[in-house]
Amino acid sequence: MPRLSVCLIAKNEARDLARCLTSIAGLADEVVLVDTGSTDDTVAIAERFGARVTHQVWTHDFAEARNVSLAAAHGDWILVLDADDELPPSTAVGIARLIAGADAATPPLEAVTMLYHSPMPPGEAVAFTEFPVLRLFRNRPTYRFRQAIHEQVLPSILETGGRVETSELRITHYGYLRPTVQGGQARSQRDREIIEGVLRREPENAYMWFQLGALALREGQPGEAELYLERASGLGDRLGATERALTERLLSGLAYQGGDARAALAHAESSLSALPAARNTLALLSWAQAHIALGQRAADEAAATAGRPDLPPHAYSEALVRLEVSRTHFGAALSGYTQLSRATDLAPEARAQMTRNRRLCEQVLGVRAA
Repeated sequence: MPRLSVCLIAKNEARDLARCLTSIAGLADEVVLVDTGSTDDTVAIAERFGARVTHQVWTHDFAEARNVSLAAAHGDWILVLDADDELPPSTAVGIARLIAGADAATPPLEAVTMLYHSPMPPGEAVAFTEFPVLRLFRNRPTYRFRQAIHEQVLPSILETGGRVETSELRITHYGYLRPTVQGGQARSQRDREIIEGVLRREPENAYMWFQLGALALREGQPGEAELYLERASGLGDRLGATERALTERLLSGLAYQGGDARAALAHAESSLSALPAARNTLALLSWAQAHIALGQRAADEAAATAGRPDLPPHAYSEALVRLEVSRTHFGAALSGYTQLSRATDLAPEARAQMTRNRRLCEQVLGVRAA
């Protein structure tokens, strides 16, 4: 049976670490934890669970710290986790099964993507997000992380022609439920310092522009966010499908807030082209919302045209055209909301608003509610 090393990096993670290590008990043959300067009980907790702890000076480079943990691993396979991750029991069973059969696959399996399931805090439109991540791979010296933040190991695997398989196995990540990391330093402050450092060295790094735009948006700086996200969009051929989808979806929201429903629709369509609606609930929500805004605008234009006191002969036909345009937009919105009614990740408030919007579309179109 192949041996599995679980590799973590941590700093002041006493709050979450025991939950993470408990979830891998019975799966991991060894646990390697690189501590980057904890002043709480992180190291003591790790050692209590039998982890081998290595100490590393923090250099504001996540990839570097990750690679220290990989170099210390002795297993045949590596599973990379964060201290605020938890492995569901079904995922542990699935991982054991995958690595046991990896050598018999044709060609042999080198890595497996899983779904990163992140519960979101109250007030968000979705209750959780799920995106594919590569955290399980063979222990080879050529497989190393790159990028100082939001680090990735996939490029080094693909460069050697390694076979990567997708899976529906999930890792639960609790990090987005709290705004601070590493002993209380604000997450956005830490991330901004690292991202801006990368961009000074790599000004054409589309992924970092996307991350900086998303960060500015979380900080309540929409104008700044739009500039960075447009830069990322312009370099879109250098982004993966997920990052392209997220970039366009965020731009859609910014355009809608700025009153430009047509641009909001275009960005939402670009997002859905990059990532299908089944995995892109927020983009579908933006798409439907933009259609409602455009439908309402066309209806208002039709009413204004038909209500002119000295109605010229062609005005009535123009009003009818605008009404048909309005119905087309409301029909598209209804189709979007019908799909959204089956989404499992919508938060309760967003689902209630979606239901109200769906009923509005049904009323405008004169169709019976499903």
